[in-house]
Amino acid sequence: MHSNRNLLHMLTDHKSGRQICIENALSLKILQMEELNNYRSGQLSISELADLLISRRVVFKVPNDPVAGLWDVSLKKRVPVFKGHQQNLVDRLTALRLLEAQACTGGICDPASGERVLIKEAQHRGLFDESFARQLQQCEQAYYGIIHPQNGKTLTVAQAMQENLFPKDVGVKCLEFQLATGGLINQESQKRFSLDDAIQNCLIDKPTAAHLQHGNSHSKCITCPKTKRKMSFKEALE
Repeated sequence: MHSNRNLLHMLTDHKSGRQICIENALSLKILQMEELNNYRSGQLSISELADLLISRRVVFKVPNDPVAGLWDVSLKKRVPVFKGHQQNLVDRLTALRLLEAQACTGGICDPASGERVLIKEAQHRGLFDESFARQLQQCEQAYYGIIHPQNGKTLTVAQAMQENLFPKDVGVKCLEFQLATGGLINQESQKRFSLDDAIQNCLIDKPTAAHLQHGNSHSKCITCPKTKRKMSFKEALE
């Protein structure tokens, strides 16, 4: 923590990737100075502080990240998406879509460690079962790229869709997830691109880009556990 009062002090919980703004939390009176002093003295860990503020709804979303886990209000702790489904926090389809978004944007999130891992490792850690693992394979491919069977070139999802090497329904869904979390991913560099940049770099065709540009056309694949309203992944993040 710096002493300069003109700076905002951000704490990062590496287990969840969430960031906490100390000044905002104090000004909103959802963090007490005594609790902050307990953290500074080592009596309260960063994860415990994060859990405390999560329960009080003062968590700042990390840019370009999918939903990493779910908050169990009764237990007052973070749980992996699949475990949240098992505890009836979300329905199966919503859990699957949240995990698909993780797989196609960098790996499955392990809330316990803050790591993002491959599907095989995630299953080994008990983050989901074999049925989920099978359904997530193509989304992992969407992140690492699709190898052209004839020339061995690594293709983006949109490029593979154009050549009928990747299912269009899965591909469009993955592109929606990527765009909602910061931009389309170039499989060779792992860098993010805006739609315009992706078009200029021939990473996506104009018709697919036009679909992605209109948020109203995104699939309503997430069900709000409270209202049961169907919404797009982008709406869920907002």
